[in-house]
Amino acid sequence: MTLYLHQARELLRMSRKINAKSKGNRAERELAKLFKQWWGSDFARTPSSGGFHTKRFRSDWNAEADIVTTDTKFPFAVECKWQENWFLEQLLKSSKALPWKWWKQACYQAGEDKTPLLVFKRSRHPWYYMLPVSCADRLLESYLYMQHVVEDKHVCIGLLEDLFKTDPEMWWVLDDHVPND
Repeated sequence: MTLYLHQARELLRMSRKINAKSKGNRAERELAKLFKQWWGSDFARTPSSGGFHTKRFRSDWNAEADIVTTDTKFPFAVECKWQENWFLEQLLKSSKALPWKWWKQACYQAGEDKTPLLVFKRSRHPWYYMLPVSCADRLLESYLYMQHVVEDKHVCIGLLEDLFKTDPEMWWVLDDHVPND
C-alpha cells in the first residue's frame, strides 16, 4: 500500500513539473508572437528555454534569455515567467518576492551587452514588464518606479501592452545599451 501511495505522489509531482514546463513553453511562444507584432522582426523561443548556450547560437540569434531574434537592433535580453505564487504587492513588501529573484536572473542573462527585460504574469492576469529605471525616459507615463530594498536596484514596472505602445525605433541601439541600474 505504501509503495502505491509513494508512486502516486511521484506521478503527481512529475505531472506538476510537466504542466509548469508546458505553461512556460506556451508563454514563450505567445510572447514571441507579441514581440514580433511590436518590433516587426522574427522572434522565437530559445531552445530549452535559455538552455542552448553555444556562443555561435547566442551571437547569431541575439540569444541571451528566453525570447530571441536575429535583429541586432533589439537591445533586450527577455526573460519571461508565467507563475502563480506571486502578487504585485509583494514587490513593495519583500525583497524575497519571486519577481525580484526573476529580475536578478534577467540581469545575469543580459550580461554587459543587453538590457534586461523581465516579462511576467499569473493566470488570468495581464503581462507585466520590468526594466531598469534608466529606460524610463523612453516609456510612456504609465509605469511604476520601484527600488529593490536589498540590492538597491531601480526599476520601472508596467503593463506589457503599454510598453508595446512605444515606437521600437526609440529603443534601437547601435554600439551602446541601457545599463543595468
